[in-house]
Amino acid sequence: MKLTGSSVMDTFRNNKRHTVFLLAAVIGSVLFSLVPPQILRLIIDTQLVPARTDRLRLLAAVYLVSVIFSGLCDFGKGALLTDLGQRMIKNMRQEMLAKMHRLPSIYFSKTSSGSITGRFNNDVEHISSLFTDGAVSMLVDSLKMAGIVISIAVFSIKLGIAVLILIPLIYVMTRAFQKYMLKAQKENLAELGEMNEHLEDSVRNIRTVKAYSREGWIYGLYRDLLVRNFYTVRKVNFCDALYSPLIQMIKSVVIAAVVLSASGQCSIVGISVGMTAASIDLITNLFGPIEALGTEFQNIQDGISAVHRIDEFGDEEEETDKDDSLEISSIMNGHAEDEPVITAKDVSFSYDRNRTAVLDDVSFEIMPGDYVTITGRTGVGKTTLLNLVTGLFVPDSGQIKIYDTDVTTIPYSIKRGLYGYVSQDMKLIHGTLLEQITLKDPAITRERAIETMKFTGLYDELGEFADRSDCVLSQGQKQLMSIARAIAPNPPILIFDEITASLDSLTEERIVGVLKKATEQHTVLSVSHRLTSLQNSDHVIYLENGRIRARGTPEEIFAQVPDFAALLKLQESGWS
Repeated sequence: MKLTGSSVMDTFRNNKRHTVFLLAAVIGSVLFSLVPPQILRLIIDTQLVPARTDRLRLLAAVYLVSVIFSGLCDFGKGALLTDLGQRMIKNMRQEMLAKMHRLPSIYFSKTSSGSITGRFNNDVEHISSLFTDGAVSMLVDSLKMAGIVISIAVFSIKLGIAVLILIPLIYVMTRAFQKYMLKAQKENLAELGEMNEHLEDSVRNIRTVKAYSREGWIYGLYRDLLVRNFYTVRKVNFCDALYSPLIQMIKSVVIAAVVLSASGQCSIVGISVGMTAASIDLITNLFGPIEALGTEFQNIQDGISAVHRIDEFGDEEEETDKDDSLEISSIMNGHAEDEPVITAKDVSFSYDRNRTAVLDDVSFEIMPGDYVTITGRTGVGKTTLLNLVTGLFVPDSGQIKIYDTDVTTIPYSIKRGLYGYVSQDMKLIHGTLLEQITLKDPAITRERAIETMKFTGLYDELGEFADRSDCVLSQGQKQLMSIARAIAPNPPILIFDEITASLDSLTEERIVGVLKKATEQHTVLSVSHRLTSLQNSDHVIYLENGRIRARGTPEEIFAQVPDFAALLKLQESGWS
């Protein structure tokens, strides 16, 4: 079953009492809305016209009770719809979140965060509206209209047929107005956005505008936007002002026809005074549901589109199954010191299988205690290779192993015990400095977190702020903090992605020094194109066009790729 269908069915299945009460409220809302006009007919025809009062109080009481029960049913319907809608939203978002956690990391590389957020927020809200303000409300309004038409037809078949013909005509007119107004409102929102953007640009660049004496030009642009928006808003207001009087005129014409019918002045079969009053009441109540149908139909259209988008999300291919029987001890035990820690064999990968491969037939081995740097020009697949090594991406072909175990089969729950990952930008969480390191993992003690701060040299600078969350970190301190976070679980492998790219030479030298200390206890794989980082590596892998062009010590790489070495030296000297 599709994701939306399972969420909706689970909501009804887990809230049977709410569902039963909702059905009762819907039926009651429809039935009790038809009772007052019938009681009004009886009051007029059997009591007022014959000048009798024997049942007047009873009928008045029944009329009052039916109105109260109709209101209570409408209230119950609205409250239960809202409650079930919120439960549905909760269930759907929970299922979507669970689905998101099962998606491979490559999905998030190809899909923007705004698109994902839109599905969680806007699309789910539209589906809730599909249920609360769309399908159910349309069903109720349709039943009310059917009941009103039947009630009128009981008084006069011809009048019932006339009202039945009138309904689609009014609905078509209502939809035409709504579509026109919706288009104008969208234009209005777009134009307001343009005006706001123009004002922001004008304020931001006011010095440039004044320096070049271009105030008149800027003023003219803004005036044109104002004039265009003026006519757009006028269209919206014109439709809004026209629609209600038009509906009132149609309603008045129908009521006049009913009155004339009662007096025998038209060809419609005559009806009694009570029937006339009841028909007028029913016709007045008829226009509300007709007007609501247009909005409900729009909600249904938006909801159906949202259902398709969420179901597409639910149909996304999930990542490969993990081997839950694996543990860190079972992965590392029995591994000899002369065997590689990381092995890549014939690895190829592309973000889109119909395009050129980012990596093609890449193979290498990293031994325990090695400090290996992957380098190359921008866009050759360095970070992609790290994502493959960590198992975030799955290769199209080939295999990457950590301690003879396929990395794609290792559960995320134990990966942090195998390697620590440091990206270019430190992602801060809400918490104290120590919690930035521990990520609130109970397995990492306070003493261990402080030890890692001392290892990176941060404790001397920030030790007094260790239990505070209001400390402002420099970029270099953030990178050192991210290194402390990576080594806190004491993993055997450390992976660094361009962690010195945006730092000055002094801060870079400090971080490189920390990395050199880290290699004494860990195997390090890094990505860098900074000369200092390369010179401190044991081995370097040079990527070019998705393949390994050269590998060896830094000196060997510089000899094999002299053009790259020259470029690094220019960058080091400040040239670009």
